[in-house]
Amino acid sequence: MISVLLTKFGNWDRFAEQAKFISVTYDLFGVVLAEASDEKVSSIAQTIGANSARDSMMFQSKEMTLAAFLLYLNNRCQYAGFGVFEYQNGGRNHVIIIQHAHGQKWSIFLHQQIDEVLRKPLGILAQFETNETSVVARFVT
Repeated sequence: MISVLLTKFGNWDRFAEQAKFISVTYDLFGVVLAEASDEKVSSIAQTIGANSARDSMMFQSKEMTLAAFLLYLNNRCQYAGFGVFEYQNGGRNHVIIIQHAHGQKWSIFLHQQIDEVLRKPLGILAQFETNETSVVARFVT
């Protein structure tokens, strides 16, 4: 139990506290998402979401690498409710999968945020499949 608590503190709590995170219920989160257009959700992901990811990666890992981004996604899924994270590495072929219960607009947000971070600082072009409950990004390094 102590190990689990210390791991959570090291991977999430200390960063979330400094970044001024707040907790909201799934109901509130769903209502807020429902009020935004698909275009607005995409725009927010491209700016705020991508900047937040970059800032978090630099703060936690001190580098902008694929490994740092994967750690960012894993921690956001495990501790912040982004969804269930899975990563598959087949040598140069990579697959990121996030399954969630937040609907199509959350898939739009995740797609845009992942694409923005992979493309701009990491120079990786990914192919995406999205639906109401998941986002899949496939890419080659």
